[in-house]
Amino acid sequence: MYKFRTMYIGDNDKRLKENYPQLWKKYKENGWKLPMKEDPRITSIGKIIRTISLDELPQFFNILKGEMSLVGPRAYREEELKEYENKFPHTKQYINDIRSVKPGLTGIWQTSGRNDLPFEKRAKMDSNYVRNRSLRQEISIILKTPFSMLSRW
Repeated sequence: MYKFRTMYIGDNDKRLKENYPQLWKKYKENGWKLPMKEDPRITSIGKIIRTISLDELPQFFNILKGEMSLVGPRAYREEELKEYENKFPHTKQYINDIRSVKPGLTGIWQTSGRNDLPFEKRAKMDSNYVRNRSLRQEISIILKTPFSMLSRW
């Protein structure tokens, strides 16, 4: 996926694991995420870009190339999904649903709480979206997206 670079160049996960073991542990336990203010991998400009979700803008090229959808489940790294399957075995069907469609630039959980939601809830929301997709729901998500982005300020 195309994105604007918001992290320092290099293997940031390795750097985090080796130099900040407590944060690495928190990162893995929190569903592969850290609060932006605590994450030493993100540049100061990157924090601004992420706050207003501009880092996602280049993904329109992925949509034009047919690699992503405008609306869909969050794009996960495969290692994240495998870790989630091990940590939350009851979410396996949700994860299978997520894998069955192209990821989206925006989606149901991005407009319903974003990163404040635990993985199990995000996965269930994405799974329900996949199973019950409709044009009406997609239009609703698209219309809610700008408000969700602006509410982070």
